[in-house]
Amino acid sequence: GHGFHPWRTLRSGAGMARILILITLSLPWLASARDLDKLYEKARFRLGKKEFSAYIADDDQKRAQGLMFIEKMPEDTGMLFVFEEERVQGFWMKNTLIPLNIGFFDAAGKLVDAQEMKVAESLLSKEIPTYQSAGPALFALEMNSKWFEKHKIQKGTKLELISKTKSHILPQKLPVRR
Repeated sequence: GHGFHPWRTLRSGAGMARILILITLSLPWLASARDLDKLYEKARFRLGKKEFSAYIADDDQKRAQGLMFIEKMPEDTGMLFVFEEERVQGFWMKNTLIPLNIGFFDAAGKLVDAQEMKVAESLLSKEIPTYQSAGPALFALEMNSKWFEKHKIQKGTKLELISKTKSHILPQKLPVRR
């Protein structure tokens, strides 16, 4: 291996540029709801009188990806995070490009609290806003900013699943209601 090796001759500046290019290439490009359709199953839900659709994040990989890099969400569409156990849940806005409204629900499907989640100042920001449920939660629903307020959804409102789903966990934890 005495051949010319271009990477070895690079000084730190160019080396840094190469690393940034590699990082950029490994980032998913800005995504839209269409991309979510490939990765997640969607189901229909009801909160009070309001019906909406949500992508189901019911395993570690889906929960970790969440709504990262999504540029916009249709009005009555969100993402429902389903956890294995009820406990205080924490969320952060890493790589999240749109402000979100999050509602935390207990094991009975009742709304524990709803919070507005702000976008970090930049994707490289060290200060990433984090949000914690006010009490133990089994579900978290991320919707567009101000959604809960706009639809006057109060604490204690029950989350209902109103369509079939392929998710194995969700129907056990939130039975389908017609």
